[in-house]
Amino acid sequence: MKFGFLPAQEIDRIDLNAAIPREELYGLLGSWLRKHNALNEATGKIFAISGRALTLKAEGKTVPFNLPEGIPIFRRLGDRYQEYASVPIMIGDRAFVQSNARKVPVSVIVQANIDGASFDRTSSFASWTRSYRADELVTSINRRNAIQQLQGLRVISVDASQRIAEMEVTAEGERKFVLRGVPQRA
Repeated sequence: MKFGFLPAQEIDRIDLNAAIPREELYGLLGSWLRKHNALNEATGKIFAISGRALTLKAEGKTVPFNLPEGIPIFRRLGDRYQEYASVPIMIGDRAFVQSNARKVPVSVIVQANIDGASFDRTSSFASWTRSYRADELVTSINRRNAIQQLQGLRVISVDASQRIAEMEVTAEGERKFVLRGVPQRA
């Protein structure tokens, strides 16, 4: 009724001449294509990514896909779909690869998990900074290594999530030591 297949304009006062939103059009066309077996969907957790090669894992089996250049990539959050030129993907994210009758991928949908790493990485709330005064850092560092005065900090390495993995601390008398892993984030 909403799209004018059956007359309902007088009932719910919808302007049937207005353009249909792109997301609704994709949903409608996708449903029609699936119903007529012109579109197949594989779903699973992302197992591996290498360039345009994507491997999904479902029920203990892995399925590889070579994604053609220029296919639409969507991010789904709840029942909302958003098309992107590229979508941040993390191993373990749920994805749907839609293929045509010849089994060639025609679109990819990445399920945004609001508790997941990829959503956090792209969320407008994910970029934050916490500041400490030098005396507060001395107190915190003293729980791990005894120091009286903080002379300097230097990041030695970061992990895959771009968090500090190792940090060099310079204390009084040019004494140096390294903090590793999660403790320096506390």
